[in-house]
Amino acid sequence: MNTIKATTDQQIQDAYAVRYDVFVKEQEVDASIERDELDKVATHVVGYVNDQPVACLRFTPTQHKGKIQRMAVLKAYRGQQLGKSLMLETEMFMKQAGLTISTLHAQKQVTGFYEQLGYVVTSDEFFEANIAHVAMEKTL
Repeated sequence: MNTIKATTDQQIQDAYAVRYDVFVKEQEVDASIERDELDKVATHVVGYVNDQPVACLRFTPTQHKGKIQRMAVLKAYRGQQLGKSLMLETEMFMKQAGLTISTLHAQKQVTGFYEQLGYVVTSDEFFEANIAHVAMEKTL
């Protein structure tokens, strides 16, 4: 997988397309809340296989922390370590930006994925978009 920081409108649209397929179509998140104001200021990271967008996330910096959001891998590409690759590349981008802590809100059913990458749960369960989540963080 070729992982890039999106720098063009087309690359950002590629990220939105992956998010739409995963969150709106597959998980039935309301399309009106899937995109928000942070999309305008976030760094979007997109993973491509054979020039097709298959994975994405975004992160926003706040002081020394970066918050990862909207991490998605198309269903047909799961189980191939692409999510892990996307996360590791993003952590490198975050370090290059001077960030020292990565935070995220993980869907409860995938906390094990993030724990394998070194993230630890830092909150009780809560709901976002009617899906159970926990806050997690990792020192970069």
